[in-house]
Amino acid sequence: MKIKLIGILLCLIAILNFGCASNQATMKKELNVMENFNEENRVVFSPNIDFRIYDNISMQRQFYIDMVSTEEIKKDKLSVKIGKGVDYKYSIEQVKNEELDINTYLEYIGKKGEIENLKKEDDSSFEYELSQYEEKLKNIDIKKINHYKIYITINRIYGNSKIEEIEIQYANDIYRVDIGNVELNSSIDLSSEEKGISMITVAASEVRVQKNEEGIENYLDSQVFKTNGNITIENIYLFKSRNRISKCSFVMENSNYSVEQEWTGEKISIPKNCTVGINLNINNQKLKSNYVYQGNEYVVIEYKFKNKNYRAYWEVNFDSALTGYELCVYLRKCVQNEEKNSFRNYWNNYLFVTGNNNYINI
Repeated sequence: MKIKLIGILLCLIAILNFGCASNQATMKKELNVMENFNEENRVVFSPNIDFRIYDNISMQRQFYIDMVSTEEIKKDKLSVKIGKGVDYKYSIEQVKNEELDINTYLEYIGKKGEIENLKKEDDSSFEYELSQYEEKLKNIDIKKINHYKIYITINRIYGNSKIEEIEIQYANDIYRVDIGNVELNSSIDLSSEEKGISMITVAASEVRVQKNEEGIENYLDSQVFKTNGNITIENIYLFKSRNRISKCSFVMENSNYSVEQEWTGEKISIPKNCTVGINLNINNQKLKSNYVYQGNEYVVIEYKFKNKNYRAYWEVNFDSALTGYELCVYLRKCVQNEEKNSFRNYWNNYLFVTGNNNYINI
């Protein structure tokens, strides 16, 4: 009798354990940010580039196109074609260790605005609500996506031209990608003679920017140049740019003091042996409507040293630098909200393939 009871109890425990395990398994939901995108489960994103590359000036000549896929990409099956007369090379690199973070998850489920409002209002429930969503995210099985960057580097420039479209082929699928605007120029020069200063920054890359209502990109650099003598800043501007400086201040430091002085158009005197940084806001209308963006600027300062006029410049590259998960979530958001006109602005007529040479423009 005892043996039978023990057997029954063991069966009940097994059933209960199986039931609990089953419930735990069903509780773990799956989330696929690329669900129902297309048959290939592969997306090539238009990068919305605004680049000017000058043969005699530019040190940074590289931009990239994002590709996201549920499967790993075989590099030997990928090729890149640009119009005739462009000397270029390309490569593809996988972006490692990306995860679906809490902010992107909130955007995916449509709760980001609500949580941000709680934070702005200093609502006591903000931390609690955020922790609840963080717990939910922990209990979701995130389907892995593979994020790649296809880098294009411009070598020599022969004549003046524009790149607005690039053709990418992967296996039998062809993507004609509207990249925005890359201007190539072989004749423009920006002569500079630097006396009284030593440049520390000659090129700043991957300065992170993001879509915002004001259309502002911020560039903060604590060490741009060092003064070897007493100089006077007479002007600062962006070389041949469609954008403009909306706010600027110089940060001057030496062993005795540290001062930040806003640029108002009036001359600024900087003494010898100072390390000079800059805090620059640039008004860029493209950031009002574009999640994805790559652009560059050439910042020029005109100054006086020993009663003579001089000029110095340096390059700054801006990049939205979104993760693969962010790219897919923002794309889905635009389509779900039927923001098709805005979607074209965000992704510059993003195209995906439904068959060889058969394209849909959403």
